Amino acid sequence: AAGEVEQGILDLEALSASDPNAREPDMALIATYMRGRNFDKALAAADALIKKQPQSSAAHNAKGAVYAATGDLKNARQSFEKALALDPNSVDAAYNFATLEATEGNTADAKKRLEQILAKDSKSERALLGLAQLQIISNAPAADVAAAIERAIVANPTSTQSRLALITHLARQKEWKAA
Repeated sequence: AAGEVEQGILDLEALSASDPNAREPDMALIATYMRGRNFDKALAAADALIKKQPQSSAAHNAKGAVYAATGDLKNARQSFEKALALDPNSVDAAYNFATLEATEGNTADAKKRLEQILAKDSKSERALLGLAQLQIISNAPAADVAAAIERAIVANPTSTQSRLALITHLARQKEWKAA
């Protein structure tokens, strides 16, 4: 299996080098390195993508995600700020920035950032589930967390992600029948 992963990485690197306009191989490469907890290589791949596409919000967001995973919150913040400066409507960058703020204990700013996403897209599942996560971090009553997750389900009735979040939440509360 390790040989297959290495070959997959080589294939992604070749795809990345072959098309400077495509970011998908680079993003897959970054994700692969992060899953393997090889953060130095993930950071190098993010830097290579930024060099290739300096105006890509997604590239700066990916770099921020790598920094956040390593605990380098200062550089993660700078990367997310750059991503949002390039594309103020990037839900991924805003969500990651909100997660960073919550990690730093600043749940009020995190909530504000998620609500800004919802002001633009009231059905944003990621933002709605982010608000539920903030309630968990803030030790909100379990019923309030469930209601926040159910709001995401109502907004996205065909998605499984919100339903799985509710099942997980109910299981943590030991509400087996409801789960």
